Amino acid sequence: MNYFIVTDNSSLENQTFEISDKIYGRLVDSKKILCEVLKAEEIYDQIVESYWDYKSKVNYWNMRSISGRNLDYCISHEIRSTLNRLAFNVLNLGKLYLDLHYYEDKKNFFAFDITNDDKAKSLVSEQRKRIFSENIHYQIACKLRSYSQHSSLPVSNFTTGIHNVKKTIFASFKIIYEYQDLIGAKVPKNILDKEQKFDLTEILDGYVFAIAQMHALNRELISGTINQAQNTIRTITKNYYDKSSFTDCSGQIQLEDGGKYYADCDWFSVVDYLHKKHMFTINYSKISFDKQNCSVV
Repeated sequence: MNYFIVTDNSSLENQTFEISDKIYGRLVDSKKILCEVLKAEEIYDQIVESYWDYKSKVNYWNMRSISGRNLDYCISHEIRSTLNRLAFNVLNLGKLYLDLHYYEDKKNFFAFDITNDDKAKSLVSEQRKRIFSENIHYQIACKLRSYSQHSSLPVSNFTTGIHNVKKTIFASFKIIYEYQDLIGAKVPKNILDKEQKFDLTEILDGYVFAIAQMHALNRELISGTINQAQNTIRTITKNYYDKSSFTDCSGQIQLEDGGKYYADCDWFSVVDYLHKKHMFTINYSKISFDKQNCSVV
């Protein structure tokens, strides 16, 4: 038998109530949904943070490359080393999310698993096909992810340069993939032009943007189920609080094996925080920073 323990927050006195198998099953199912949602949000947060780290480091090496002409073999190694770690993180954290989002072989289908709604399957599948056909950087990144895991690190060389336009200095730092590099990474020939070159940063921009679009759709599809799961936990919890003689109280579930966990879903506030932190679906390749027109916040 499982029990609901209500604790008075002032006196720490407890009152214990039996939980029927039916009620306990509803609690477990609701908590499982919320835990899966938190897991997905945490993975997405790691992707974006790793991507920001990569972009920041690219800018760092870009600035450092113009501060002096001392890019010897050792410094070049440090540049490749730091960017390899960061790019590798972005690619593989992305794969972790993509496998959770939709992986037919493993029968993973995040939105459907949460909602049990066949409409979610069709909407996710349609979006996935559309992104794959429209976002060449995403297609390339998926192949580079596999290539970097099994064959070679993503950063083997880079180029730097400076040019002056109307007294404005422009610095460039690029990690270029040419046609043969991409063929070696098993990128399909039919999506490539032999004269076209791709910068790794642009590839990661497209990769992260694609995942952001998928994540935004997942949020939209599962929002109703999340609310229902939270309401289920709150309603059941409130029912036991009302049964007790306490006014200011908290609750725990005590399992048959002696284990305990808190009954409320306050921990799910982390998801609310992450929703605000990553509120928008941003294509960072389209973002530029204007130093002339700004306001103090």
